[in-house]
Amino acid sequence: MLNENLTDADLAFIDDMLEKYGCDDSIGNFSELDGFLTALASGPDMLLPSQWMPWIWGDEEDQPTWQYEHEATQFFEILINAMNRNSTALMDKPSEFQPMFESIAGTEEGGDQWFLAPWCLGYLRAVFISDWPDLPEDFDHWLALIEQQSFQQHAEELAAQDEDAQAEMAGELTIAALMLHRYWLEQRLPVDSPTETLRRGPKVGRNDPCPCGSGKKFKQCCLH
Repeated sequence: MLNENLTDADLAFIDDMLEKYGCDDSIGNFSELDGFLTALASGPDMLLPSQWMPWIWGDEEDQPTWQYEHEATQFFEILINAMNRNSTALMDKPSEFQPMFESIAGTEEGGDQWFLAPWCLGYLRAVFISDWPDLPEDFDHWLALIEQQSFQQHAEELAAQDEDAQAEMAGELTIAALMLHRYWLEQRLPVDSPTETLRRGPKVGRNDPCPCGSGKKFKQCCLH
């Protein structure tokens, strides 16, 4: 899968650096960072790293003073690697795109626990700094879904549901990211460039063809 070039050690290092140098206004963990990078790769304009990297930490006064140069170098290398991973998946291999949602493996007493709010919050941070224009109604639905799942109230409601319901919402958020990327990609392309027809609608059913274009059913592809 496309996330094989991001090791557990890479993810742990990013989390450690965010905890070490971050503040209340900073991105808190890799899941939130992944949502941030996904929206950056999806929006109407491509921002330079110099434009978006400071927003990882917050305001101007929140920027880190690195204790060791190798920390800054390694952080930047993993960050760009993660950005390239998302960009490649969204553009060339949408059926392999996998948001890095937080989850805790289940036990004999219960199934896996999903935490989707951090990823959603990161996504919205990038939407804000990129100053996305208004979306058409049928695409605004997908952004509204991400916004909804970023709220604490909805996070608590989702946490109270069973594993299947949580996994289904994770799948719908994956589809939302794919649909929003496809919309803005069409806006960036020249008018006469051929593009695939977008699947429009308020919701994708479990047995519907997956909008990522794989040809599989939604439940057997991005919902899986």
